Amino acid sequence: MRFRYLKYVFLSVAIISGLLFTACSNKTETVDEVADIPEEIVEEHEHIYTEEVTMEAACENDGEKTFTCECGDTYTEVITATGHSYEEVADSAVAATCDTDGKDADTKCSVCENVVEGAVITATGHQFGEYVYNNNASTAADGTETATCSVCGGTDTRTKAGTKIEVVYDGYDEFGNGYVMGDDGYKHFDAKCPYATYQANWTNNSEVYFYGIKGSPSISQSLKQEMAVKNGIPYDDRIKTDYNYLGYYNGQLVFSCRIYIG
Repeated sequence: MRFRYLKYVFLSVAIISGLLFTACSNKTETVDEVADIPEEIVEEHEHIYTEEVTMEAACENDGEKTFTCECGDTYTEVITATGHSYEEVADSAVAATCDTDGKDADTKCSVCENVVEGAVITATGHQFGEYVYNNNASTAADGTETATCSVCGGTDTRTKAGTKIEVVYDGYDEFGNGYVMGDDGYKHFDAKCPYATYQANWTNNSEVYFYGIKGSPSISQSLKQEMAVKNGIPYDDRIKTDYNYLGYYNGQLVFSCRIYIG
């Protein structure tokens, strides 16, 4: 019995050893087989781009160009603004004159039609020659003198101080207005006052004096009406007027007038 038991032990050990050897052998062959598989070759991709203008450049604004590869990779580049192409606008220049500013010609871009106005040219100013006296002084004011521009023919007139005519009067009226006796036998006055705004001088209710300019009948009419009221009588032919022509002022006949009850 004991021998038979040992026999089974040795047999079992042999079987287990065989199995282990077979497993190790198979394992070595698997490792060798993996080692024999070649590595996968990865080829390097070379981008091939196509370009496209995705935004046109303008006179003042940059544009953009886009580059695209078939693999989907993209990048962009700036297209520099082109700048304006200006040309002069015909008949837009204006020459300066003596007293008016001018300007250079306008310019217009042939691409975008932007217009730039020409620069202002300052007026040149008059070139006045010598001032010549106009011989127009009077007893009331100085005369004038005038110069002419040698460029445009324009004139400039100014007062010539000290040319006022000093008059030697032949007499004065009761209001202190000086006069000169003319060849026509009338007094010629230099001052109109008090003939424009008359002042009535009543001696009594039945008689009044005033001064005026010929062509001013409303003065005498209003005084005649006033006299009629003062005396309680109708405004009729009983109220008389006597005119005394005194002289002239600026071509107008000056008179004194007496209104009374006749």
